[in-house]
Amino acid sequence: MAAAQQELIVRGEQVERVFINFKDNKYVVNRQYQRKLIWTIEEKQNFIDSIIQGFPIPIILLAEPVGRQDGTLEIIDGMQRMNAITSFIGNDFSVNGGYFDLNTFATTKDLFDRKVIKQKTPILDRDLCLAIASYPVPLSIYEAAYKESVEEVFRRINSGGRQLSRQELRAAGATCAFAECVRKISARVRGDTSNSDLLLLSEMRKISITNKELDYGINADGVFWVANGVLTKDQLRQSRDEEMVADLFAYMVSDEPVASRTELFDDYYSATFPMTANSTARFDLVDQAIRRRSSELVDLDYQRVHDVLILLLGQANTTFTGLIFTKGTVETQCPVIFRRYSLPFTN
Repeated sequence: MAAAQQELIVRGEQVERVFINFKDNKYVVNRQYQRKLIWTIEEKQNFIDSIIQGFPIPIILLAEPVGRQDGTLEIIDGMQRMNAITSFIGNDFSVNGGYFDLNTFATTKDLFDRKVIKQKTPILDRDLCLAIASYPVPLSIYEAAYKESVEEVFRRINSGGRQLSRQELRAAGATCAFAECVRKISARVRGDTSNSDLLLLSEMRKISITNKELDYGINADGVFWVANGVLTKDQLRQSRDEEMVADLFAYMVSDEPVASRTELFDDYYSATFPMTANSTARFDLVDQAIRRRSSELVDLDYQRVHDVLILLLGQANTTFTGLIFTKGTVETQCPVIFRRYSLPFTN
């Protein structure tokens, strides 16, 4: 069968135009498959320095999904690069000891004059800022793109180069009941829930985890897994928390205890390639178990246990790891709460 022809436009877009489109809310991110902002300040600075030096940078891939009427473009590959460009122009960080001069072009000057963006100092040389503003960012726009093909392109791109974590890759675009429940619960525990899976690029900082010198919306120290010594900050940024939730979730819904192995997660997400008879059987068992109980009730089961655990830890004035690795027990440290919630939760 001949492959379907897709419209693919490749062009160079000046940094100035990229920033203008960004401020006009033209770039969106799909949380069903995109990771959060994870570049360090050094990675952002090195990328902007490549632009200053006039070095070629990797192409950024955008999609214009079928049926999208608002003129927005979905970022398939290059979100970290796009954020580095727009946040540098917005004076979020400096490069080579200086900040972008907001008087360089009309849009940034207007934002500066209206006090939307504050000019930080010291300021980079104007000639350097003009060179940055005129740098042609290579963009490839995938027109008339269907949702399934966008997700598949994302997976293929991220199977090489600086790879996504295994969890991020298996979860990319997964829409089965198991994946949706894990994603929803994980976001709630982290504190980065959103009303829609589609977010503006400018909103990504609100649901990303604070990194050194990059003040985003989620403070890793306050996230349950880090605060209780279960995961490190780096593991949280690599979505290891979603693996934790997936592990607990699979155990909750299964009639028989299941092994705690990361290879099995691929089966639960239907991400094993190729799917074997055993992989399909494991996927079906977990999927059907969730559907019998309903996603809403399974989600509620998890939330009840999580809430009780927080109460127990608060009563004991300790962390989860502190509670596990001490001589005392939950019953002796938290007698009132233990008696109240001593009945087991059922599937």
